[in-house]
Amino acid sequence: MGFRTRAIHDFADHVWNECLVGDRWIHVDSCEGILDRPALYEKGWGKAVRKVGAVDAFGAVDVTRRYCATATEDVPFGICCDVYSRFMREGLERAFVVELERVDALEQAEMSRRREEDAEGELPGRTTGSAAWRQQRGEAGRRGAGETKRVEAPTRYRLVEMEAEAPLAGLRCVCRASGENAPSESANKAFDGRESTKWLCFQKDGAWLELRAVDGEPFAIASYSLCSANDEPARDPRDWRVESLGDDRQWVTVDARKDVEFDARGQVKAFVVESSTSVASRRARLVIDSVREPSAANSVQLARFDIVPK
Repeated sequence: MGFRTRAIHDFADHVWNECLVGDRWIHVDSCEGILDRPALYEKGWGKAVRKVGAVDAFGAVDVTRRYCATATEDVPFGICCDVYSRFMREGLERAFVVELERVDALEQAEMSRRREEDAEGELPGRTTGSAAWRQQRGEAGRRGAGETKRVEAPTRYRLVEMEAEAPLAGLRCVCRASGENAPSESANKAFDGRESTKWLCFQKDGAWLELRAVDGEPFAIASYSLCSANDEPARDPRDWRVESLGDDRQWVTVDARKDVEFDARGQVKAFVVESSTSVASRRARLVIDSVREPSAANSVQLARFDIVPK
């Protein structure tokens, strides 16, 4: 149709487009059927928007300020966009480059001004995907006063394939979780011994991950370790409990941690369990009380949860 368009990526898990109409870039989300409502994700979905990039055949632009009300300047990202844009414009006619730069300048001025949001009522929550999936991600929008939060059923038990040197490798184990992003980020990925895979759950606070031995003697936990996943530090566990199932079929907390911060991706942190709290059991679980940045994360993720028995 002759419009200049570009792809928009929020560096988390959603993409949309923008279209240049006159001298102004317009937000276009064809999945949702929404036009020119850039506050949709923050104010409608309740999604934490942290970094947003725009790319087309003539360059790249940091457009986070258009979609995030609290955006701050990301200097390294801006430099990368500028370098890429210069590279993509090499060899173009000078008059065309001047026109591109004119539109760029207008866009920067527009994003620098505080945008007055459309006053046509509340922005909607996400409409695409199943209701359960949208609710699990926390993107279904604001719930009505009489509506209660949906509680998802835990996943089915999955067989765990541990690496040969894992402390529990001699036991046949299964696992399950309060939720998972199957099949690529399912519960069993936390026990495969690889830092390149991960368990991801959209439940966030209160999410849990359980390991169950189906044979062998009950074991007490001497220590355990967690490994941070490959991206989005905001999703790292911060506060958690490790529990064992007691003889009375009640979960007993054997270790609890608060304000733990992973400094890098793929970082392993080990924790010793006090002997006075240990409980011999065939079932253990990790309960996430809070992620690192609750307001910025839509999920919790973990590359590894390794248990060392006594």
